[in-house]
Amino acid sequence: MRYRKERLESLIAQLLSQEIVRTVEEAGTLITIIKVVIDDELETAKVYIEVFPDSKRKEVKKLLKEKTPYFSQFLKKKINILRLPEIVFK
Repeated sequence: MRYRKERLESLIAQLLSQEIVRTVEEAGTLITIIKVVIDDELETAKVYIEVFPDSKRKEVKKLLKEKTPYFSQFLKKKINILRLPEIVFK
């Protein structure tokens, strides 16, 4: 089970980073996914992000929170899993 969780964390981080670059358009802002941590029950995926410059951090977090349903649908299409963990940006 541990290997599956680590693989899923890695896959979510990879797919989300590509989709965030493609869909989130904040001029002059760099958004990086630091890590993804999924709880043991595979219910919640905490996505830790870093934003540069730091002054736009709140704007980007708000935008990512608004687009969370879109990112969940995107991951459901890309990952063959019965129940995808809920995405939470930190």
